[in-house]
Amino acid sequence: MESPFAEYKATELTSERLSGYFVEPRYINKMYTNNVSFVIGQRGSGKTTLLKHLCSSYNKNDGLPKQRLGIYYRFDINKMHSFSGAVLSDEEWDVLFAHCFSIEICLLLTKLLIDLKENYPLDDEMKICKKIRHLFFEEYDKEITSLEELSEYLEHVDYIAKRYKRNPLRVPTPMISECEKTFEEYCSLISQQSSYKNICIHFLFDEYENMLDYQKRFINSCAKNASYYHTYKICVRPYGADEMKTRKVSEVLNEADDFKTLDYINDIIGNANDVADFMKKACAKRLEKYYTERKTPFSEIDLNIEYYFPNKKSDEELFAKLSKNKKYIKDTQKEVVSIFNSFGKEFNENWDLLQMKLFIALYNKRDFNIDSIIEAFNTKNSTYKNWINNYKKAILFLCFSEQKMTYEMSGFEDIISIAGNVVRYVLEICDYCFLCTGHTNDGKYSNISEKMQTDATCKVSQRRFQQISTIPDYGQEIKQMVLVIGHIFNMYHRDTQIQRFEPNHFVIKRRNATGRNYMDSKMKKAIQFSVMYGVFEAERSTKKCTAKDVPIEDEEFHLHPILTPYFQISWRKKQKCSFTLDEINDFLFGSDECVSKHLSYYYGKTKTYNEQQITFEQMKKECY
Repeated sequence: MESPFAEYKATELTSERLSGYFVEPRYINKMYTNNVSFVIGQRGSGKTTLLKHLCSSYNKNDGLPKQRLGIYYRFDINKMHSFSGAVLSDEEWDVLFAHCFSIEICLLLTKLLIDLKENYPLDDEMKICKKIRHLFFEEYDKEITSLEELSEYLEHVDYIAKRYKRNPLRVPTPMISECEKTFEEYCSLISQQSSYKNICIHFLFDEYENMLDYQKRFINSCAKNASYYHTYKICVRPYGADEMKTRKVSEVLNEADDFKTLDYINDIIGNANDVADFMKKACAKRLEKYYTERKTPFSEIDLNIEYYFPNKKSDEELFAKLSKNKKYIKDTQKEVVSIFNSFGKEFNENWDLLQMKLFIALYNKRDFNIDSIIEAFNTKNSTYKNWINNYKKAILFLCFSEQKMTYEMSGFEDIISIAGNVVRYVLEICDYCFLCTGHTNDGKYSNISEKMQTDATCKVSQRRFQQISTIPDYGQEIKQMVLVIGHIFNMYHRDTQIQRFEPNHFVIKRRNATGRNYMDSKMKKAIQFSVMYGVFEAERSTKKCTAKDVPIEDEEFHLHPILTPYFQISWRKKQKCSFTLDEINDFLFGSDECVSKHLSYYYGKTKTYNEQQITFEQMKKECY
């Protein structure tokens, strides 16, 4: 039986389903402006749903005055890459793509005008149709006098172009259109009609990152020429719009003059509270639809997703659970006693698990002073409070790993954090949870246990890790790098010395290498793809570095929170690691033996509890 959250991919939903599930972001009005915008957001964050909603709302056939029309177009990766190959030169592919794209956009616009024709007729329909027909040069034996006839003609032109694309060596070359000018001219003519007076047509382009470089240049040229009556809202993943060149030599899209960048989460949904509210509403919509379709009576509380997830356990409750392992407590106490004895002191303190583990971690610091530490523990002064603030979560992860237990994740707040504010991951985790829980006597869902929540989160995390290999061009290499880096982060989480607090992000350092080789390397391309496909999140680094440790990129790369349960590490952003260019290159492209040497180095840097080192080959067998 399907759960209420089984449908979470916008591309697979019908228009009716999409409309029923849509939650309006707090700052959606930023999408209504007539300026060109690039909307940056991770895969699954809701960009497609937003564009399709805008398109649907703009194109309502209700007879009311219109300010906008919307044309949605998705740059399908297979379709975009079909415009490449040795059979044509780069210049020929460039021209053919622009021609085919112009046909498709004009056809979509024509079909929309036909759908709206009853309530929004064109004063000069015949004149407009003839003008548009003459921008395409393919011969046709019929006169074009209506939108319906123009649609037939454009389908004919589209067929000729696609037939040539499939077999350019045997099929005559099509007559190439005016390309950029075609839908620009079309929009201008429409805006002069009384039904569409001064209207602005919004071209809602999705998955810009899927295009080849020359295709991006064409779209950028179109955006450069946006006008009062036509504009572009372009959704793209991080790093998907790295160069903003146009078709003209030396011309680029300039953010100050030509477009505005919007971050989908921060600029359109809002702050952390807005995100949480957005996620709750998205879940409520699905629960409401589920209960309604099954004719199950429900109240407001039944639509509150937090009602199904027990409150998150406090850190104190988690430590209490860990402390039930008497052998573990005894072994920890033994280690503390041994340290005391080495200083000629007797251990008679009544310390709990957190304090004992904190003491052991502090013992490994260079400035360890047992007397000052005992005093801080007894008086609980500001120094002690600062230690607790920094070490507490790190010690929790350490204790869970040493007891070979999975760190517990519970409460809807945790799910949002682990999902990295990506609505698709929230729905995916909820789907697993609701599939595993039962129903009450009145047909509603039961509460979801903490174990179910933890298991569901780990399953989604594992699934997302395995899907890394499907990333185009560098999937296997990126998966190898994530496996290595994830295990290094895990080593630090299991390090009894707690040298680093909850590391889950890194910077790439120059050190002995030059940055020049990196800038044009496949290593950089692989890093960009890993960010684009949501494996890492890139954030600008704000901390100063020493001269020898200046990063190659002025960015930190955070392992996406959805992958942290797989490696049993924290999703919080605390301390980072540093890797050299050589290390990153080996993590991506190195042999098993080469990677094993790096792992051995990090095993040597950390001190783990009863842990046996394994080779990278063994690690892959366990994880792949």
